[in-house]
Amino acid sequence: YRREFFDLFIDEEVDVLIGPAAAAPALLKSSPASLALLQAGYSAIYNMVNCPAGVVPFGKVTKEDVEAAENAKAPEHSLAAQLLVQQKTAEGLPMSVQVVAKPWAEGAVLRIMHDLEQAK
Repeated sequence: YRREFFDLFIDEEVDVLIGPAAAAPALLKSSPASLALLQAGYSAIYNMVNCPAGVVPFGKVTKEDVEAAENAKAPEHSLAAQLLVQQKTAEGLPMSVQVVAKPWAEGAVLRIMHDLEQAK
């Protein structure tokens, strides 16, 4: 599986992936374990396939984000619905992005993270 994942970087000519670090900002203490597992899932795959990755803060949850969550619909008792509950109290919390590169390209991850920090 690791080899196939690595081959995707080569076949698609991708040097670095940038995406969300987690599904939501910091979770409430009362959050169900399923949400914690969902959060971890955003980074676990890269650890399993031996890709260097790093997380850098990049923005904060805005009032508009909270309002959008209040107006969003999700099936009752779904993970999406649970995330919307989290979002209602998240204004001002930091959000982060994750930078991932193919194996042995730690320098690229660090360089992009630095650039993102400087862009704020």
